[in-house]
Amino acid sequence: MIRSQLIPTGWQSRLPNNSSPFYSTMAFLVPKGNPKDIYTWHDLVRDDVNLMFPNPKTFGNGRYTYLAAWSAASQNDGNDQAENRAFMTRLLKNLVELDNRSK
Repeated sequence: MIRSQLIPTGWQSRLPNNSSPFYSTMAFLVPKGNPKDIYTWHDLVRDDVNLMFPNPKTFGNGRYTYLAAWSAASQNDGNDQAENRAFMTRLLKNLVELDNRSK
């Protein structure tokens, strides 16, 4: 068997906890015309906003969504853990549906 050297042997162990690098962009889907002017993660914690995203316990994209929200809060709030938790609490209170559908 000929093995390509594009991916080196042992690639899983090059990062801590056998993690994988991942780069992606989160997208906010809003009604046509964006009537509530939603542009940033912090717009999603307003009282007039309802959210739906994949369940972080069962979907990888749900985990990425949760982690992206946490990261946005962390960057905005200077990595203040109490502020991050408060942001995530407000975000999750706006969650009207946690998508649990399987493919």
